[in-house]
Amino acid sequence: MATEVKNLDEAIKVKEKAVTDLEELAIQIRDAGLLNARQKLYPKDQQADLEELFQRTDFLCNFKYGVAQEVSKTIAEHDTRIKQVFLFEPCMNPDCESGENLPIDGSVHLLAVVSKSSAGLEAFIASLDRALVESFDELPLDHFESYTSVLNVIPVREKDIERCQGYAAMISSTFAPPLKIWERTSE
Repeated sequence: MATEVKNLDEAIKVKEKAVTDLEELAIQIRDAGLLNARQKLYPKDQQADLEELFQRTDFLCNFKYGVAQEVSKTIAEHDTRIKQVFLFEPCMNPDCESGENLPIDGSVHLLAVVSKSSAGLEAFIASLDRALVESFDELPLDHFESYTSVLNVIPVREKDIERCQGYAAMISSTFAPPLKIWERTSE
């Protein structure tokens, strides 16, 4: 019996470490997004308070792009079946000529080209999303307060791209194609 309890204790420690690692990973992704956004500012603006910076559309967009890049690398390291990752904005309308500033969606929308779908990948993305929501809660962002999810990763299979089926059709779109932000360079 003592052995079972010891193994149970070890299993609990491993699970707690995995959760902590995921939380740390989310903080690293968030901080890389912040660094990316700050680096794109003029030097005099780089030291401004985050509250002030997040009022700027360009800063928020650059933050999302930096987060998208880091998430892409992270999920690709987790699952070798990911071949490419594209960033897209579902509310983007290339025909919009109103000149209005539309509200920015705080979510990061990605298309992950995979050779084969995986329940493990989807579970990892869901866990990473929850950890990212918690790490974003620490930012002075009114924008994200109501969000229960900030990560929308849609796996698309290579054969769906060839057939232009579903979300995969966006990749070959001529009007509003997604932006490729990551690609596996070696097999």
